[in-house]
Amino acid sequence: MILDVVYGLSGVGKSTLCEDVSKINGAFYLDLGKEKDFGDIPMIEVAKNLFLKNNNRDHYITEACLHEYDYRREFICELARFMKVDHLNVFHIHVEDDELEGLTKIRSTKIEKYQSLLKGINSGFSCDVDNIKTTYTIIKEKTLAERLEVISNIKNKITIISCYFHSKDFFDVLIRSVKSFSDKNHSVIIMDNSIEQEIFTCKDYTVIKPEKNMGHGPGLDHLINNYVDTEYTLVMDVDTHILRRGYDIDLMDILQKDPNIGLIIPFRCVEKPIHPGVMFFRTDDFKNKIPIKPIKISTDNYPSIYMDVGQAVPIYLNQLYHKKTFTLNRDKSIYDDARGDTWLLNNKQTFHHFGYGTRFYNKTEIGNFKKEKFDDMKSNMLKQINF
Repeated sequence: MILDVVYGLSGVGKSTLCEDVSKINGAFYLDLGKEKDFGDIPMIEVAKNLFLKNNNRDHYITEACLHEYDYRREFICELARFMKVDHLNVFHIHVEDDELEGLTKIRSTKIEKYQSLLKGINSGFSCDVDNIKTTYTIIKEKTLAERLEVISNIKNKITIISCYFHSKDFFDVLIRSVKSFSDKNHSVIIMDNSIEQEIFTCKDYTVIKPEKNMGHGPGLDHLINNYVDTEYTLVMDVDTHILRRGYDIDLMDILQKDPNIGLIIPFRCVEKPIHPGVMFFRTDDFKNKIPIKPIKISTDNYPSIYMDVGQAVPIYLNQLYHKKTFTLNRDKSIYDDARGDTWLLNNKQTFHHFGYGTRFYNKTEIGNFKKEKFDDMKSNMLKQINF
C-alpha cells in the first residue's frame, strides 16, 4: 500500500494537486479539508476514520500544512503506521522567500516559522516506522502540470495515435491541439499512409512510414501492436482535434473509476455504423487482442456489408472481457458554417471531428457532397480555430 503526503504552506495548491493526482493514479484522496467540524476529535482520528471507510484501495494521498513540522511529522507517521503502508512518499512544495508574502492565507509569524523549519527539513523526512520505505522529495516546480509530473509520474501515460493520408491541413490542427491542451508530454505516433506523392515528416513525434498504404484500421492495429507501450491509447482521426485542457485527466479518470468500462467513443459510433473519430482504451486490452476493423455481416443478397468499427469494437470488447463502452455525447458544432460533430466529455466540449478528412483525395464528390463544399467548410473551420 502506498501513502503520498503533500506538504506545504496554506495557499500553495496542495488540495488541487491531491485531487488531480487522485484522478490520474486512481489514488483515494483522504480529504481532511472536507471534515471542517472536528470538534474535540483529533485530526488523526478523523484521518483514520476516513481510511477505515475506504480501505479497499492500494494507493492513498493526503496533505499536511507545514506550519508545525514536528506535529505534522508525528501525524503522518502515526497515520502510516495505522494504515500499514509499505511506501510513504512525502512531497514538500517549496516556496522561495520572495514568494511568501504573496500567500495571503498565511500570517507573518507562520512565514518566520516556515523559514526556520526549512533549515531542519531540507535534509530529509524521517519517519520511525519499521518496514516502511520512505522517500522525501522537494518540489521546486511552479506550475500545476510540472508538480503533477513530479508527484504522479504520469509522463507518457497516454500514447496518441493517428493515420495520416494526404491531409496536412487537418493534421496540423490535430498536432497544434495536442501541444496546446496537453499538460503532459504524451507520446504521439503517426502512421503515414501517403506513400507515393507526399513526403511527411514531423520532428516532434514518431512517424512510421510503411512500404505500402496499410489502410486506416490495419495501420492503427500495427501501431498499437508494435509501437504503443503506455498504459492508455488515444486514437484520433486525422481530422479530429482537441478543444480543452484536462481532456486526458478526464479520460483516464473514467476508466480508473470503473474497471468495467473498457472503451470511450462518441455515441453515434455505437448506435450507427459510423467510424469513430476518437477512441480511448487501456492498451493491454487491445494489443494483439482486439482489431480496429469492421465485422462482415454479408448475406447472399448483399455480399459486401460490414458492421463499422464504431459498432464492431464494442462487440469485440464485450465478447472478450465483458466490458462496457462509455459514450461521449454530441453537441452542436463549435464552428459556424463548417461540418462535423463536437463531442462532450463531463459536459464540456472536448473533441471536434470534421469527417471526410481523407476521403476526397483524388475525388470531386462523394454521393451528393461536392469537394467545393467540403473545401469551403474546411476553410471556415480553419479560420475560426484560435489555438
